[in-house]
Amino acid sequence: MRFENQFSKHDIVTSASGVIALLNEEETSLKLFGLEKLNAIVDVYWPELADSIFKIEELCEDEDFVGRELANLLASKIYFHLEKYSEALKYALCAGKLFNIKEKSQYVETMLAKCIEKYVEIREMQYDIDYNNQHNINDGITNNNDIFNAYNNNDLVELNSHNELLNKETDIFRFDINNEINQKMELLVDEMIDVCIKSNDIKEALGVALDARRLDKVEYIIANAENKIEILAHSINNEKHINMNKSFRNEYFKLLVNLYLSLSEEELKTEYINLCECLYYIDDYKKVAEILLKLLHNYHLMAYQISFDLVDFENKIFLRNILGQIKENLIQNKAYYFGEEYFVTTPQEENNDADNKENESNAITNEQQDENNNEKEDKDNNDGKNPEHNDDNNKPNDNLTNDEPTYNNNDDKAINDGNDNDNNNNNNINNNNNNNNNNNIVEDVLKYISKKHIFYNKMKKLLYILTGKVTGNLYIEFLHRNNHADLILLDTYKNIVDSRSSITHHGIVIAHALMQTGTTCDVFLRSNIEWLSKAINWAKFSATASLGVVYKGHVNESFMVLSTHLPYNDVSTEIANNINVGLAPSGVYSEGGSLYALGLIHANYNTNDKKVKNYLMSQLKSNMNDEVLQHGCCLGLGLVCLGDSNDENTYDELKAILYSDSAVAGESAAYAIGLLKLGSGDDKCIDELLAYAHDTQHEKITRACSISLGFVMFQKEREADSLIEELVSDKDAIIRYGGMFAIAMAYCGLSNCNKHIIKKLLHFSVSDVSDDVRRAAVIALGFVLCNSPNQVPKFLNLLIESYNPHVRYGAALALGIACSATANEEAINMLMPLLTDTTDFVRQSAFISLGLIFQQSNEHCNPNFKKYKEEIMKILSDKHEDIIAKFGAIVSAGLLDICGRNAISTFFTRRGNIIRPQAAAGFCLFSQLWYWFPLIHMISLTFMPTCLIGLTEDLKVPKNFSILSTSNNQNFDYPSFLSKEKTQEKKETVTAVLSTTAKRKTLKLKKQKNDSKITKERTAQDDNSSVLSDGKSMKNLEILSTAATIGQSSHVSHAESVEGSANDENSHDHAQDGSNISNVQKGKKSEAKSKSGANENSNNNTVDMKNPCRVIKMQEKYIEYIPNSRYIPVLPTRKSGFIMLNDITPLEPSECIEINFEETSKKEAPPFEPFSWKEEN
Repeated sequence: MRFENQFSKHDIVTSASGVIALLNEEETSLKLFGLEKLNAIVDVYWPELADSIFKIEELCEDEDFVGRELANLLASKIYFHLEKYSEALKYALCAGKLFNIKEKSQYVETMLAKCIEKYVEIREMQYDIDYNNQHNINDGITNNNDIFNAYNNNDLVELNSHNELLNKETDIFRFDINNEINQKMELLVDEMIDVCIKSNDIKEALGVALDARRLDKVEYIIANAENKIEILAHSINNEKHINMNKSFRNEYFKLLVNLYLSLSEEELKTEYINLCECLYYIDDYKKVAEILLKLLHNYHLMAYQISFDLVDFENKIFLRNILGQIKENLIQNKAYYFGEEYFVTTPQEENNDADNKENESNAITNEQQDENNNEKEDKDNNDGKNPEHNDDNNKPNDNLTNDEPTYNNNDDKAINDGNDNDNNNNNNINNNNNNNNNNNIVEDVLKYISKKHIFYNKMKKLLYILTGKVTGNLYIEFLHRNNHADLILLDTYKNIVDSRSSITHHGIVIAHALMQTGTTCDVFLRSNIEWLSKAINWAKFSATASLGVVYKGHVNESFMVLSTHLPYNDVSTEIANNINVGLAPSGVYSEGGSLYALGLIHANYNTNDKKVKNYLMSQLKSNMNDEVLQHGCCLGLGLVCLGDSNDENTYDELKAILYSDSAVAGESAAYAIGLLKLGSGDDKCIDELLAYAHDTQHEKITRACSISLGFVMFQKEREADSLIEELVSDKDAIIRYGGMFAIAMAYCGLSNCNKHIIKKLLHFSVSDVSDDVRRAAVIALGFVLCNSPNQVPKFLNLLIESYNPHVRYGAALALGIACSATANEEAINMLMPLLTDTTDFVRQSAFISLGLIFQQSNEHCNPNFKKYKEEIMKILSDKHEDIIAKFGAIVSAGLLDICGRNAISTFFTRRGNIIRPQAAAGFCLFSQLWYWFPLIHMISLTFMPTCLIGLTEDLKVPKNFSILSTSNNQNFDYPSFLSKEKTQEKKETVTAVLSTTAKRKTLKLKKQKNDSKITKERTAQDDNSSVLSDGKSMKNLEILSTAATIGQSSHVSHAESVEGSANDENSHDHAQDGSNISNVQKGKKSEAKSKSGANENSNNNTVDMKNPCRVIKMQEKYIEYIPNSRYIPVLPTRKSGFIMLNDITPLEPSECIEINFEETSKKEAPPFEPFSWKEEN
């Protein structure tokens, strides 16, 4: 005791050796005292303590020693300073309560971080073990140690030395999942979660629970959260669930569904939209249909809003299943939907009583036929139940009132119009055939509800939204009204490039199509028909196909638009007679391109495509000997049937073309099969494509088959691993090339939970003997990393400086694909030097990628934007520049201004948390431009308009609805238009002025003043033009158009381009013209603001934006709704896309834009006469 007192008086220690000696004493009290003092000085004297760590470890192992926990704490701190964190964590866990998790120190924080990291790693492996055991997956693994070794191999952990291997083998955390240490670690993690809940750090706790695959803890955290609804919404909207593997993601969303259904009706009222998103993830279309019908009776605006969101997911099969389930529910409740007590009688309906009775009898007859068919199917298929759906979802909804129908979804009952993925193939084929027997999906469903029913009109609107017709027509209206494509730019490019080059000519045609995508404005082509006629052979094929991009979504008039280009045969004649147009031979390449264009118009839309599909199938059968027509027809058919994996009839027809062994037709047939089977994982299709890829002698077919295998395995994750291994280990470089894109599609946007995939792609990008494979591997990185664009430059910063130009090309394109429309400064800085790369195709890739990244940016966003635009003009003006680089620059300009500068290219839906299958397929096919330029048109599948469109309950667009942008930021403006002065200032020279020149200039000025007056009068008329107007304002220019070419911006652009091409006066005349055109240009700039609805208020920081308006991604956080407005949004938090509005004063007059989405007998305004090719002699 005397020694202890003396030691405490002189506690200034210069060495720890004396205290360490106490550990050798026999008395327990001295050892305990020594440990206390060493614990106090360990942060300073840990090097000395490290030499005696074995003494401390002996005390840790002595079960009779009372200071065992203190010894563990001391050992943990020593190993912490030695940076041996696994050992430090092990001893910290054994320290018990002495390890205080609330202590604010670097040691504690590091141990907690390592504890969570290790725990998450172990739980992930435990989940994989349980999943494999549950699904009887045996990969030759017999015990836990083998599982860990396999897990490491799967992660491609490369051990640098034998010592590192020994360290891995002695890691106690990885070898025994259920040992005592790991149980203590779980208790510590549970304690941390409880601390987070008490301190209201719910999101942090939720993140740990999700990473650790602890659904029990997820449920516990959400149930104990104060703001339960907010946390549930956060659980869906955050990006965490994108980083989960597929099996756990399904379980997670099933849990969220149950949590949402446990809410009260009042709480759930505003959360139905999130509930339906969760149901979408688990493919429970039956519950979604039930919710929509329930909301249609109680809160129809929310039902419409949810339907718009479901269409935004672009999953045609899911939407068709919903429509089929709605039909089934109507049949089950026929007494309600044909009950006279629920009828609303109007004078017009009284005159149609006979029709209604006939409709009712037809519906009952159809119902009886459907029931008979269902009984037959039930007898043949006794095990058709869907294991994915919970029994709770099939119970009648208790929240429905007595006056509303009850929906009882029986899983064993076949749905005639549905395509349930869990049924067998025969049922799916039968369902698909039943769909084809109906001329119109909406009319087929409406047969089961009386036209006099109080909900008939609401039901009709709901069905039209789910078919995508409303969305498509609204997009066309928005893109046309806000079209700000700069046609002077195209005219400039056309004039400065070599007119003899077919590649640059083709590039300008493609750029025009991209600029005018969905705007239905083809003024540039029609004003340059003679120039356009220079396209021959496959260039003509692509030019005709570009019309499908321009008229994308114009599904009602698709045959009218392409009537002069369709194949001149009996099949087309029948179609032409129905729409009252004439046919004329246009050449086989133009005819093939028109079939491709037909698919581009109808892609992405869940409309009734029976007519288009049957037409393409007939053309495919009637042109078995023409590979050009087969090529276009197969591509068109693949786009029209995109994702219809159950359509075996179409698959068999495409497979017959593939097996014909025609290189051109077989390539397109293989791509079409991939699009048809997108994301299906069809084993039969995989075996047939892989076998034929090995058997055929045509590289085109081999490559297309290999890439299509990736389409079939879209987002299948580990289910695709065996196929990927087979592809990437093949001796044929072309099949290995397809294997890279199989990885890209199977793990698209799933980078965070699949690090081993990134390592594998990086490995192939530097080690494969084929440049094509290395290039594809780097491009595939852009697909896998698309969910974290800010991380992409870090992975590619070395590859983009590779000595191999193919790797540099791939790295540049990967940056563009992953960072599209982000204006990522780091990616831009990496790409700008490549604009002057020594290799032409690397420069091409750099231009294309910058066009993607700079989408909806302007000169105010990034200083490199202006340099990039100048570099395009510079490279096109240089006569010595390589033609491939010029082509890339021209296509880049088109990508920059897609859809009239009103859209972006993106993988994700508008909410940013779901990958669109069509967009992934579009990017994949676009990246094949290296081999086939016409595939560039496929990038139109990735376009998503950036708009805010408010809609009333009648699905009309009220013009007097406005929103506020609280930031008048120049970054949100359209890019400035190319002025005429800039294009001519370099050409100005001093010339002699003759006496006659002054007189001619005076007459010309008078004429221009008169023309300007006429233009103003016509402009006023143009503002009121609809999408399907007859285009009278373009009459003076003698322009013939097949659809809407009206729009003030389009009119001015074209007028300027025509004037610019016709201007061939002396320099002084040019200067005079320039002053006049500059005024027009100023008018166009002011019009750009009015078109986008940007009118400044008295407050300079606030901008009033009229409905519909352009709202870019970075502008959304500044959008606010005007308080006390007539129109109140159903979802006030939604700042883009389609917004349903509640009209507080519906009886007051309101000026609205009406969208025609119904197929009525009333004739619309006749379109312009289509133009035909003018062949050069």
